[in-house]
Amino acid sequence: MSLMTALDMLGFPCFHGSHLAKPSTGHLFLRAFKYGNPKDWNNLLDGYAAIADFPAVCSYQELMKIYPDAKVILNIRDPDRWYNSFSETIPKNTHGSERNIIFKLLTPLLAHYVQVGFYDKFLCSKPQDREICVRAFQKHISEVIQHVSPANLLIYDIEKEKGWNSLCAFLNVSIPDIPFPRVNERKAFETLVNSIATVHSIVLLLYIACFISILLCIIVYM
Repeated sequence: MSLMTALDMLGFPCFHGSHLAKPSTGHLFLRAFKYGNPKDWNNLLDGYAAIADFPAVCSYQELMKIYPDAKVILNIRDPDRWYNSFSETIPKNTHGSERNIIFKLLTPLLAHYVQVGFYDKFLCSKPQDREICVRAFQKHISEVIQHVSPANLLIYDIEKEKGWNSLCAFLNVSIPDIPFPRVNERKAFETLVNSIATVHSIVLLLYIACFISILLCIIVYM
């Protein structure tokens, strides 16, 4: 979320996993992810100059074939610290708990995208297994370093960065006169899930109210 916000502020509108909450966007991503059709990716990223979060993590090699001159920012951190943060955000709200039932009930499409696009492909469908997740995280870092040309790659430890310098130098843009954004990932994800759940709850209640109203009308006219 911090990197997405920073790229947005630098003039590179960034597509992020949180955008998949919109059903039409989610369907387009799933089609692009499954079939790798350049037209689908171009349609999905129309209006964006960057892509981040799990849609990029799980598709970067396919995307590099479509956009061979694109620059790649490899956001790294201590693997155990990453898993501690990760396990308290996405899996906690989406997998193997009472919240998972609520998440799937109220946000079925987003739950499907997270499962197929991230858990199944990247984490062997076991997001609550620390060892598997840490190993996948480390493997991903090694693979990106091997796959991407050093000239197009920035290895970026956002936790250790003090400001804009390395990011702006890599992207060849001026350093803005504003602080680098620090987004609380845990709070941001919980806010996203809660806001989506609220909207879906309202829609669900409206459907129930309409059903009851129709049922009462039928009973009255019988």
